[in-house]
Amino acid sequence: MDVISKPQKPKATSKDQLAEAIGHVQDAAGQLFEQDARVHAVGVGIATDGTPVYRAVRNKKKIVAQSATLTLKAANAIVKAPFPIVFVDAQNDAAPLYRMPFSGAAALGASAQPEQQLKRPLRCGLQIQNFDDDSRQRVFASGHIIVGSIGCFVQKDGQGPFILSNNHVVAGENRGKANDRILQSGNISFDTTQFVAKLGQFVKIKFSPTDASVADGTVVFNDVDAGIARVAAGIDSKNAYLSGRTGVKPPTKLGVAKHDDAVSKVGRTTGLTRGTVTSIATIVGPVTYDKKPAWFRNSIEIEGVSGTSFSDHGDSGSAIVNSNGELVALLYAGNGTQTYACPIDAVIVALGITI
Repeated sequence: MDVISKPQKPKATSKDQLAEAIGHVQDAAGQLFEQDARVHAVGVGIATDGTPVYRAVRNKKKIVAQSATLTLKAANAIVKAPFPIVFVDAQNDAAPLYRMPFSGAAALGASAQPEQQLKRPLRCGLQIQNFDDDSRQRVFASGHIIVGSIGCFVQKDGQGPFILSNNHVVAGENRGKANDRILQSGNISFDTTQFVAKLGQFVKIKFSPTDASVADGTVVFNDVDAGIARVAAGIDSKNAYLSGRTGVKPPTKLGVAKHDDAVSKVGRTTGLTRGTVTSIATIVGPVTYDKKPAWFRNSIEIEGVSGTSFSDHGDSGSAIVNSNGELVALLYAGNGTQTYACPIDAVIVALGITI
């Protein structure tokens, strides 16, 4: 089947059909992951005629442990699913990219985006670092730090504010310890002027065996990659963007992502970007955390408008908002073409927070 093109506005989709497609997405994904080693994400999309489809994203290059010759059949001939299969080939040939979450190593120096600079008061999208985890991991010798982005600011049990971001940003992929110090914008030596928060709660990433299979039920799914850090006394924060980020509404209320929604995000690496939701209820994996495989379900897939990149390493933790300014998801991974985010309602429940 031909690679899907940028979808036009679809016709109305039956709620019953959509519910049926979502209900069978794990079955379809299990078959697709087994039949094509290049597939790393399967979700529910909508065709231009309003019919649900299973959207399978694969890299152009085969990903196998050892060199091998694979004979791949046409997916529709081997996958039993209630709706059609559409293959989408990622345009980025760098196969390993999607196997890493979208935090990243940053060298200290000139900043391409204003979100990478030291900014007060704190705003959504700014660069942050778990200084103590970087110190324990001994990354400073190379002159680098590990950074991600502030998603937004939340409350927990009537207290706060807390920074909301990913586990792998504020808690170092499960390594975080109580009261780890969070810096903005980050440094290779502790700087009191950059200290803005202490690590609070995070949802632990669950890992699967290296040979885990969606089809045989051995995959252990994650619903979110999320954590919070308590903003330090005397540090002002607000759910808003830097003054230069115009034309995008800040995340001040909650919403639910729908297929073909126009969305945007502000992150430390690519700044303000705009995209379209290309699939929902998406199964993604394996994504490598701390050199171990993790799988996600119910994720939201996004592509940048007109072929642009929606995110890159360091944008992890960014808030995904729709055109109404509703916070719909939290960015955690990508491959340079597609971006993946966990739905905000699952984040809210997992952490017991409010916005």
